[in-house]
Amino acid sequence: MKDKRILFTSIDGFIGLNILNNFNVENCFFLTDKIKRVNTKSRVYYYKDFEKIIRLKKINVIFNNRGILLGNVNKLNKVNYLDSKRVFNITNKYKVDYFINLDTNKALISPRLPSTIIGHGKGMDYHFSKQSFREFFINTSSNFSRINIYCDIIYGPNDKLHKFVNKTVFEILNNDKNINLYNPNLIRNFLYIDDFIKYIKKLLNSLDKVGSDYSEYFFSSKEFNSLENFIEIIKELLRSDIYIKVYRGNLYKRTNNVLMREFDNTKNPKWIRLNSTIDLKKGLKKVLKPFLEGDVK
Repeated sequence: MKDKRILFTSIDGFIGLNILNNFNVENCFFLTDKIKRVNTKSRVYYYKDFEKIIRLKKINVIFNNRGILLGNVNKLNKVNYLDSKRVFNITNKYKVDYFINLDTNKALISPRLPSTIIGHGKGMDYHFSKQSFREFFINTSSNFSRINIYCDIIYGPNDKLHKFVNKTVFEILNNDKNINLYNPNLIRNFLYIDDFIKYIKKLLNSLDKVGSDYSEYFFSSKEFNSLENFIEIIKELLRSDIYIKVYRGNLYKRTNNVLMREFDNTKNPKWIRLNSTIDLKKGLKKVLKPFLEGDVK
């Protein structure tokens, strides 16, 4: 990785902040949408100066982690699709070797899956905005190698309270009387943030093993948990007997098979796999710690 000059396209979210903290070395550069976060001594620059940074810093790897979860249709489309498309098109004008795109769970918009999964999750508008860029990214020729990374749920301490894991922990901890659990039988893959960072490091240290055109990798943990099991682990850790209204509905056997195939770690080449990952119970203990210590802002 030391022989590459890497530009990460956002430090503004939970993932971006962890990237900044773990890759803050002299050959890595970062973008922010917030003027107050610009710090040239720490190589943090304003997002609108993207093209200037590529040119002046002689960037040869773009890591596109730009994206938002909340907002109206236009805002989601602008950030998740149009902004990433702009970044891609500008990159194509320069001698960049690799463009890595952080994608989401594409299995969730499979036409074979029930639409209620999306309705009670991140929402169709979010997934369509991500899908729009995914299709552009896969089908558009470039002067660089394109790498798409798929993830399901990345979680960790001090994430935003509108995010699924931390929101659920907060609600159970505060004995919220209005918690509803939809799709309890749905299986998801929870990847702890430290393992996500390890995956990125493995990828960046092994770019010579990536193909010359388009490649896909699946960043995942080695376990799958139903949403009901996820809730029960939190309740166990908090010794909570809170009542949660569960809408049983579909068993989602076909859906779960699709999701488990999507994030089967053995589909990755051996050089990108992790020998071990943090299990959900251990990861949730780490999420709970700042809540219990009163450090959540």
